[in-house]
Amino acid sequence: ELVNPIEKTPASIARGRILYTNTCQVCHGDTGKGDGPLIPKFPNPPSFTSQSIKKYADGRIYHVIVKGFGMMPSHAAQLNDEDRWNVINYIRELQK
Repeated sequence: ELVNPIEKTPASIARGRILYTNTCQVCHGDTGKGDGPLIPKFPNPPSFTSQSIKKYADGRIYHVIVKGFGMMPSHAAQLNDEDRWNVINYIRELQK
């Protein structure tokens, strides 16, 4: 039900890329395919480029960042509200 309030601008995507690299890349990988350097010590997270994840609403991804999902812990302490949306904008770029 949440709608991304941050316009997908080059600045938002650039900020999201920095945050993704620092926070998400270790598990999700450079291209979002779930093949980060922490794998295979932990099971692969889902690929952001899979059809099922592409269908996720931005609000659902936001919820996963805040609450965690499966083996992924909450990242609410690492990313503030605006930065969560910037990361989502960057993830949408990875899905192209």
